Amino acid sequence: MLNLSRPEALDLLAGHIISRYEGLDLDGVFVDCMGAGFDSWAVEIETHRSVSIDADGDGQPDDIALLNRTWVEGKRALLAGLRAALGEETVVMVNAQAGAEYIRPYVNGNYYEDYVDYAIDCRMDWATVLGMYLEECALPHSPNCTTINASSGVWPEYNAPSRLPAEECQELLEHTYGQLRRMRFGLATALLGDGYYGYDLNTRWRGQHWWYPEFDAPLGRAVGAGGPADDGTWRREFEGGFVIVNPQVKRARVTLPRRYRDFTTGWSGTEFAIPAQDGRIYLPVA
Repeated sequence: MLNLSRPEALDLLAGHIISRYEGLDLDGVFVDCMGAGFDSWAVEIETHRSVSIDADGDGQPDDIALLNRTWVEGKRALLAGLRAALGEETVVMVNAQAGAEYIRPYVNGNYYEDYVDYAIDCRMDWATVLGMYLEECALPHSPNCTTINASSGVWPEYNAPSRLPAEECQELLEHTYGQLRRMRFGLATALLGDGYYGYDLNTRWRGQHWWYPEFDAPLGRAVGAGGPADDGTWRREFEGGFVIVNPQVKRARVTLPRRYRDFTTGWSGTEFAIPAQDGRIYLPVA
């Protein structure tokens, strides 16, 4: 990891990003690990071994509060320098996760990596996740590229493609592709805002180019903002139908104003049951 307390490290990283951007036909850049503090999780990420950090070089372990402040200052300086060098028209996206207020004057979007999973696994309140995502969808720089991500919930070993036999890799990919409830829950959550959506295997094995029928649902543009309903669900109306999310840990029964078709199941009617932590797209029946 680069020592973000050192100006020469920031200059090195910024120079690398700028040179790569200028050498390729790109619309923008993405900067990872831009959370609101020192990235202690990324130090010995595989072993989870506790380490001491001496960023200022005085021979003594640094206090974590000092490291957090120093790293935020360094990350802010990096983003300010990139925005100044690349101009207002360049898309600057970061993976800053939650609580990174310092990013907002500089970026076009934030990548909420695995936050849908946190809600499913009850490590985070779904409404909190949604609120952070919607807030970042309103960042001042345009176009906005805030993205919310969901994954299969399966945690393979690190570097699984190079460590596992090809047959096991294929079985793992097929199994994780088939976690459809998690995919729908994330998709419907994303559709409550105007951001982007990603679904893949896991943070340990990114990059699957999976496609699902729901991605082709002809919803059209949103009619207004999403909001909660009395039955505990959240809904958003589109030109071509409804999106409904059930963030509860119990089944929800919903009633729609006319006959609709569940895009996932093909069932039609005015009343539907949505399983716990699931999302559905409903299209009107002529």
